[in-house]
Amino acid sequence: MRSSNASLASSSRFWARHVTYPAPSHDRRAFERFLIDLVAREHVDVVLPVTDVTTRSVCATQDVIRPHASVALPSLEAFDFVSDKGSLLRHAADQGVRVPRSLVVDGLAGLAEAANQVQYPVVVKATRSRIRTDRGSVAAGVHYAFCADELYRLYRDIPYLTSQPSLIQER
Repeated sequence: MRSSNASLASSSRFWARHVTYPAPSHDRRAFERFLIDLVAREHVDVVLPVTDVTTRSVCATQDVIRPHASVALPSLEAFDFVSDKGSLLRHAADQGVRVPRSLVVDGLAGLAEAANQVQYPVVVKATRSRIRTDRGSVAAGVHYAFCADELYRLYRDIPYLTSQPSLIQER
């Protein structure tokens, strides 16, 4: 399946056909309805999503899909846990895994305290790879700040850093 003509899988010699589905990053509900209908109608054996957005959608609807097909996914709660870099880093550290010194910042409002606690340069990234918005979701990137002024500029200029939880990690 694919949501656009640019699918890498469509260049494989092993695919026999394709379907175009509503982009879950723009209309998650339409994607979920389409998938449930497709799985039931086409007698699909296994659903195995591969992107963050499709995986989250299938995790959320897997109870509806399971009567029609196997779903190779964890629970939505487990997926959300491993998709949240802040929670995952805390858990790893609690288990004795070495992780970079990281601060979780709750948007621009939480930046003042964190900006004074880190040694520069720092790596800045949202706690999730995809950020849900009113119009779907956007990909979150990785940014660098070499001083407090650059860090504040990032949080003022990048909407998801301004309003969403993020990580500041020492390099």
